[in-house]
Amino acid sequence: MSADVERASEPREDRPAGEATEETAEQPVEQSVGEPARRPVREHGDGLTSYGLPGKPLARGPFLFGLVGGLGVLTAIALAQMIVASLSTIILVVVAMFLAVGLNPAVEALQRRGLARRGAISIVFAGVIVAFVLFGLAMCRRSASSSPSSSTRCPATSPS
Repeated sequence: MSADVERASEPREDRPAGEATEETAEQPVEQSVGEPARRPVREHGDGLTSYGLPGKPLARGPFLFGLVGGLGVLTAIALAQMIVASLSTIILVVVAMFLAVGLNPAVEALQRRGLARRGAISIVFAGVIVAFVLFGLAMCRRSASSSPSSSTRCPATSPS
């Protein structure tokens, strides 16, 4: 849009400024469909607009610096709280990744012997479950033999 369309026509010098005629009446402002409506700006001779002197932009002031800094601190606090709240889930994912990477060579070795991948994964998974159960039973037997009061913590153990 051109500047001529946005500015209202200025009053002629031979007539008083408050008197509106066809020449001094505000012209309608052209606007496209998506733009918000704009009012024409009247400029006075001393550089003032009808709204007064324009102020200094906020981009260089301490207010904006403090606002952005405060938002940064709030974002950091929110991220820290989210990480602390999901710490147990993060630990489970990391342990699962280590197990997957550690057990993959066993799965590949079974595949090289002619087993399908699904069968190899099932055999390795069953072996890991058996190993965990045996480890748990060994720990319960060891703790049951060391003190009689702790035998109630382990399932299905009798002192030997």
